[in-house]
Amino acid sequence: MIESLVALSIVFVAVELTRTWQGHDGITTQYPWLIAFTFGLLHGFAFAGSLADIGLPSHNIPGALLLFNCGVEVGQLLFVGAVIAIIAALQKLPLGSLGNRVRWAVPTESARSPRIGCSSACTCSSDDAQSPPGHA
Repeated sequence: MIESLVALSIVFVAVELTRTWQGHDGITTQYPWLIAFTFGLLHGFAFAGSLADIGLPSHNIPGALLLFNCGVEVGQLLFVGAVIAIIAALQKLPLGSLGNRVRWAVPTESARSPRIGCSSACTCSSDDAQSPPGHA
């Protein structure tokens, strides 16, 4: 259930961003503190549920949380570094026999939001469909 709400929160942000770029004010621009509080609470519950599922050692909860968070941060840095390296390598590829270079365009924010929202909606529906009975 909580995983579906997290996915729906990402859909919500994608819709809000799309509406903002179209010139409409949304709840995220009017009450950013409310959105930050709600999302932090929601994502915190999901995080806590995941940690409970993997079996957090009860004798050293602060240390386990610190190391887990460091691992997440290092993983994010490695992922971003890999994406930057791939984009840099792709930009050096020649285009045909003319010797021109390929310009790999990174999508603009307005193009990314609908795709992020759609992928989150798919994740939301697949999480519900794959939950065992009684574990929504």
